[in-house]
Amino acid sequence: MAQADTATSAGTKSAARSRTGAWISSAPTSLFVSDGYGSLGQITRAWHGLDLQFSQEEREIFFASTTMKIGNGQKALFWEDRWIEGRTVREIAPLLYEYILAQRRNQRTVAQGLANNSWARDIQGTIGLQEIGQYLQLWQRIATTRLSTDKDRLV
Repeated sequence: MAQADTATSAGTKSAARSRTGAWISSAPTSLFVSDGYGSLGQITRAWHGLDLQFSQEEREIFFASTTMKIGNGQKALFWEDRWIEGRTVREIAPLLYEYILAQRRNQRTVAQGLANNSWARDIQGTIGLQEIGQYLQLWQRIATTRLSTDKDRLV
């Protein structure tokens, strides 16, 4: 069975299976495709630019059943993708997540976030004790993350 990779823009993720059996993921400005073996790249095909519509329930089912296997961290989004033991930052630290600007959530890759712990500078505003606790939990979970030369894959 083919695997899907993600495309994200403004927090919207959607995916559909093409006639060839490959998963295609669309966002308002980009279209990405996976052949099921982890390849991920921008394409220009006949379906490029189509506004594929999926219900919130369909999106939730798809993303609840997939996780991101981190390779080089160049495609996986630090704040949005399920890359930390199969969970998102929002699931691990929901109060802290609210202090991250939406634009940053949808752009910061895992590689960028891990470089010099840049993810910590994404936190905006004054956080309280509960948020500090979640910050420390998140820091502990990602402290041992090591990137490789492999591409990120959705599994």
